[in-house]
Amino acid sequence: SAATADLRSAVATLKETLGSMDGLPLPAAEIAITSQPLSQQIRAKLDAGDLQGAINDLTQSADQTVSRVATAIGKGLDNTKVVMVSGLVNAEGKTVAGLYDPATDTITLNQDVDLRNHVLLHESIHAVTSHEVAGNSAAAQQMRNLFESVRDRLDTAYGATNLDEFIAEAFSNP
Repeated sequence: SAATADLRSAVATLKETLGSMDGLPLPAAEIAITSQPLSQQIRAKLDAGDLQGAINDLTQSADQTVSRVATAIGKGLDNTKVVMVSGLVNAEGKTVAGLYDPATDTITLNQDVDLRNHVLLHESIHAVTSHEVAGNSAAAQQMRNLFESVRDRLDTAYGATNLDEFIAEAFSNP
């Protein structure tokens, strides 16, 4: 169908934008230092593969923005998996804090870096929004238009990388 062809085209464009790397990586150098470190309780849930439990814990954050974003993520997460690994790097060999792979619906977090709320929220936003962004819906088109209208004012901010990063940073690093 035409919708399937549009979706394939959007996914191909997204993959082209990201280069040869699978997933949507967040470089370790881009972690918001103002973000709170993940609690031991949340880390334990992530170690156990309990993404929904970790997000539910963030809904109780004293930071109202974190709580609000986590609540929205919790409503949008389906069966996204989370794994913790050591030595997570991007195609250039640079350390990344986490990445989301839309093909497997999996968030991979680097246990070697100082994981903070920002990282978990950022990758979870990708999980909730990447399929919508890859589509050709009215909402996806509005997001593209917004991104294109402000992109030149974002300078070197990580959110200027592409539409997916713009959305993830807008909600996880306000």
